[in-house]
Amino acid sequence: MDVAEQLADGIIERGLAACVSFLPGATSVYRWKGEVCRDAEVWIMIKTTSQMYAELQAVWCDLHPYDVPELLAVGVADGFPPYISWLQAQVGTPLPGAAQ
Repeated sequence: MDVAEQLADGIIERGLAACVSFLPGATSVYRWKGEVCRDAEVWIMIKTTSQMYAELQAVWCDLHPYDVPELLAVGVADGFPPYISWLQAQVGTPLPGAAQ
């Protein structure tokens, strides 16, 4: 959780996202360097715009302690207009297709 909070602080302080939410309690089972691993993790949901993704990815990789940190972009088909407006204002870029 400490690492998750540090990552969130770094992302928000740089204006790369409007909000970061923590989803603790995840367990991941994966293969790494030929070994099957099982680890407790905190999922982090980062709310930003596609225009900020490249910069977010660069900062994420700089701040994250893993050699290959997980970072996946999931598109937003629609959203509550006041929330979308707030998100855009926080990162200063419009979401593609968002009502202006």
